[in-house]
Amino acid sequence: MQAFDMQRDMMITPKRLEFARTKEQELSDNLMRLASEKQEEIKNLVAEAIKAARTSIIRTVIQYEFIGMLASSFLWDKII
Repeated sequence: MQAFDMQRDMMITPKRLEFARTKEQELSDNLMRLASEKQEEIKNLVAEAIKAARTSIIRTVIQYEFIGMLASSFLWDKII
């Protein structure tokens, strides 16, 4: 009986490995596709948030004391 089980395992194991490889590839492909789709969505959300807060961000930067540089005259023209 043990020899039969061993022979059966030897026949089934390659099929299981191939099935696992196929499923792993499918999962990997789906993950990469979703990551790519979401990356664009996240990029757009960040860009919109920055656009909405642009004036506030520039005012904060103007108030920051940069060493060796006057940021206010350079950046103030960029607000409008």
